[in-house]
Amino acid sequence: MKSTDELLGKTVFDLFPKERATALHMDDLLVMRSGGAVTESERTAVDAEGNVKLLQTTKVALIDKNETVVGIVGVHRDITRRKEAEQRIRQSEANLAAAQRIAHFGSVELDLVNPDEPEKNPLRWSDEVFRILGYEPGVEEPSRQAFFRLVHPDDRDELRKSLDGLLREAKPYAVDFRIIRPDGAERNIHERGDVIFDPNTHKPLKLVGSIQDVTDSIQADIRLHHANQELAEKVQELEQRSKEINLLSEMGSRLQSCKDALEAYVESSNVTEQLFP
Repeated sequence: MKSTDELLGKTVFDLFPKERATALHMDDLLVMRSGGAVTESERTAVDAEGNVKLLQTTKVALIDKNETVVGIVGVHRDITRRKEAEQRIRQSEANLAAAQRIAHFGSVELDLVNPDEPEKNPLRWSDEVFRILGYEPGVEEPSRQAFFRLVHPDDRDELRKSLDGLLREAKPYAVDFRIIRPDGAERNIHERGDVIFDPNTHKPLKLVGSIQDVTDSIQADIRLHHANQELAEKVQELEQRSKEINLLSEMGSRLQSCKDALEAYVESSNVTEQLFP
């Protein structure tokens, strides 16, 4: 509509196709029969240029002083941009979650509301942190206690002291430790984080960090180290064999020039002393 006058006096049957108008009219009747309850819904509309819009509709029955329903008051809000923004946020969150799954990389947030009692600080994990720790997302309530239950007993005390000290200092940190997941699997974890401060009071507000499962990387490094060690041993062995072959070849040449057995014994002893030190 280009003006208010164009709209005044119209019904839904003047504005919409019959099927849509009938559905909207039934909605209005339900509002009128509700006795004053507020109803909210979302619907689509098409503007004059043919663009599809998303509307948030709020309606309530209009009641006179005799408690008689005499009409409806309604408000329509154009929420198209908000919905598009929400969709972009959901897509970004989905992309981030997918990237975290691929990298075995999860994010952590810790509100620093109780610096003297770390157990009381609210903790949040991304879905990938649950998976790294061996849980289905949302099954276990994120908490310091739940986290330390999974830390390897040999690493637990040292990690607790390190994290508590780092939080007191409010500095960036990086720590490595092991966990034992509920299925019994042992995994190597690398955690790093930093503290966000209040811009006005300069007090620490929260810790933001990441947890990464580096087990595969560490095992690959171990395999590479063993392979390099074996290669070095093979090279050393080949060098020794080459040296022995050269010594034997040299002894053969010298034996050819010996005049008698005594000279041959002397030449042989010189070489065998190097072959069998």
